[in-house]
Amino acid sequence: MKVQFIKSEVNPIHFPEPKFPEVAFVGRSNAGKSSFLNTLLNQKIADVSSTPGRTRRLNFFTVDNSLFLVDIPGYGFASGDRQEVVGWKKMTENYLRMRENLTGAVLVMDIRRDWEREEENLRELFREFGMPWILVLNKADKLSSTEVTKRRELFQKNLPEATIYAVSALKKAGFRELKRVVLGAWARFESPLDEKTVD
Repeated sequence: MKVQFIKSEVNPIHFPEPKFPEVAFVGRSNAGKSSFLNTLLNQKIADVSSTPGRTRRLNFFTVDNSLFLVDIPGYGFASGDRQEVVGWKKMTENYLRMRENLTGAVLVMDIRRDWEREEENLRELFREFGMPWILVLNKADKLSSTEVTKRRELFQKNLPEATIYAVSALKKAGFRELKRVVLGAWARFESPLDEKTVD
């Protein structure tokens, strides 16, 4: 699987030509989204920073020259001022509304966090634009298996329309079916499952 960085952009007029299916990834700055992306693709494509919220632009990648992946800046970053937060909202909403080749979105959360207003705002945007989306509960290794099950069931009860996965980017666990959806059904992209990534 060949993954290439294409560009970082804010203005839709400079986005790459929408010639491939596209999947977007969004989450709080401390949700482990960069580590999640690196594990999903089994290679380092996203920087893992000790300072949450450093990504400020939409980062576009291609997979085997047939699929776009877009890393949306993290939200809820402590260092962001109000003007920056407003800019993030506008950029993200414009992207979701205008990107014609977008086939689905992946919302990454720390499994230990509760659903808050920012997540609900994204859920409402997904509904407004008719966007298929998946909830990924990352950092499952931080909890016992019983606690993981309870947390996943709680989210599923409150988000009946969502498909929910509990994963650990650190342990590379829980990614097999997620790959089938993100790199298969949504993207109409077939790739052999990486044997190094286990459930």
